[in-house]
Amino acid sequence: MSNTIAENNNQSHQRDRWMKVGERQEYLELLTSTLQEYLRAEIPSGEFFQVKCVVKNDRLMILVQHPQGVTVDTEKIFVVMEEALESLSAFREKQVEVFLRVVGSKLPYAKRDMTIMGQETIPPVVDVEMAREDIPEDEATNVSSSPAIDDYYVNAENSWTPPATIEDAEDEPFDPLADAPDLSHYSTIKRLYPVKSFIVGGSLLAIAMFGLGAYLVTRPCVISGCEPIQVATELQKPALSWMNKTSPVAELTTLQTEIKQATAELKQIPLWSSRHQEVEPLITKLSAQGEEINLLLKAFQAAEKAGQKTQTSEKQSIQELQNTQQLWRQAILPLEAINRTSPFYGLVNPKLSSYRRNLQAVNRQLRTEDKWLQKLASAKSVAIAAQKRQDTAKSLQELQKAQSTWEVAVNALKIIPSNSVAHTDAQKLLVQYKPKLAKARLNATREQMASNTYNQAVSAAKQAQIYETRNQWQGAVSQWNQAVSAIKQISQNSSYYSKAKPLVEPYNRSLQRAQNQFQVYNRIQTARNDLQRTCVNAGVAICNFTVNLQAIAVKMTAEYEQAIAISSQNNSVSTTNHLQVLQQTLEVISDNAGIPLAIYDAQGNQFYRN
Repeated sequence: MSNTIAENNNQSHQRDRWMKVGERQEYLELLTSTLQEYLRAEIPSGEFFQVKCVVKNDRLMILVQHPQGVTVDTEKIFVVMEEALESLSAFREKQVEVFLRVVGSKLPYAKRDMTIMGQETIPPVVDVEMAREDIPEDEATNVSSSPAIDDYYVNAENSWTPPATIEDAEDEPFDPLADAPDLSHYSTIKRLYPVKSFIVGGSLLAIAMFGLGAYLVTRPCVISGCEPIQVATELQKPALSWMNKTSPVAELTTLQTEIKQATAELKQIPLWSSRHQEVEPLITKLSAQGEEINLLLKAFQAAEKAGQKTQTSEKQSIQELQNTQQLWRQAILPLEAINRTSPFYGLVNPKLSSYRRNLQAVNRQLRTEDKWLQKLASAKSVAIAAQKRQDTAKSLQELQKAQSTWEVAVNALKIIPSNSVAHTDAQKLLVQYKPKLAKARLNATREQMASNTYNQAVSAAKQAQIYETRNQWQGAVSQWNQAVSAIKQISQNSSYYSKAKPLVEPYNRSLQRAQNQFQVYNRIQTARNDLQRTCVNAGVAICNFTVNLQAIAVKMTAEYEQAIAISSQNNSVSTTNHLQVLQQTLEVISDNAGIPLAIYDAQGNQFYRN
């Protein structure tokens, strides 16, 4: 009978160890998937990285490999791996080795040893080869070892030693499990030591046997029904009537408590119970279910914090947005680790979709905020350049460049929306930049006006000179007046002032000369008009005349002299008076013009000069 018990125990032990191998394999696959997702989320080229995991002597080995040519931030990858492992509840004070290599290479190019701090301990270590020996041959073929890093080389001190040649490397592939101790002596459950017989009195032995028997039969699941197994079985398929709730944390917490209580009760079932062989599988399944609940609670708690941050702050800072982004990632990652076959997957799937949308929204907001922050930084840089140009600008073109540069800085700040975190800083900068833009615009406008005025003055002076050559003194006076007026209007703060100042005196002299000439021209013109009226009377041409600055020459016409001669025969006094009046009129015209007068008869003989 003892042999039968030992064989049963041995077979039970083998089944337990087979299940642990499967559990270990599933665990490593889940870990690999989780680390892969971390790389994809945190590393820009994460989709090109491949992760492999293996456990050896309670030590986790992780291989991260990537194709040749992919840009790699080695320190960033190690940090991401460490953060990922610390975020998983399956590690505490465990030694981990992380290796980096290029796909196709025999040797890794980087390695990092880590000690991970977490909440729980790593599941029991199972030696894969030992498990194979304990599994029947027909089942052994279904057992696969964890992915091995079979092409690494390492010495006893965990320092890397490259092989002498490539051929040596190929002959000596590194197996991370090669140094594992021989655990074959743990392949069977140790037999109970035989109980030594003691000689006791008949009555004491009877009492002892009676007490022992009473104890054995009163243990759970011995002679009565097995409620712990029934409860544990029911908990494997929980009634998820609360799955549509926004926050089922309370229900999950209650279910987690029930699982812990059920697990504790299962452990109370003794070895001699006929239901004992059902205990370990149930505990394993409840443990996996509890781990899923832990993941769900962790996800929901992170999601709740992220939602609160979004609701309580209309305009989050960049740091707050990044914290919210990290919380959504912390909410998504545990849900991604839950298998589709899990009874909780109906709860996971809609939540996962919602959380991913929220993460995408935060990512878009961060990108938008980053764009406005870049716009703010750009405006600051442009303002610095504008100030330098304004400080050194002398010419109109330089002042206009300073003005346009200030306009670029101000316009960049104006378009930053009020709901952006950069808006407050943008408004503060606008208070500083707008007065500087106004000053730059004033300087450029003043310089432009000075340029226009200077050009007008020069142009008017040139036109006045043209009029002078044509003896058009009225036009010359008008143009010189414009030139002098314009040249005096140029501001002393303008760069054109130094050009305009030497022209003021010459322009004034030219104006004075033109005015004098215009006065002379007026006298001559007046004299000419008066002579015209005097020399023609009642349609009779009395005289002809010429006028210039030197003299007024008046010549009597033959018709007039003949008319005078006829008139004198009839009335000599009237003829004489007419000639006197004519002479006096010509003298007045000469005096008014300030030009000497000479009078000639029809034959050209001068008979009067003043």
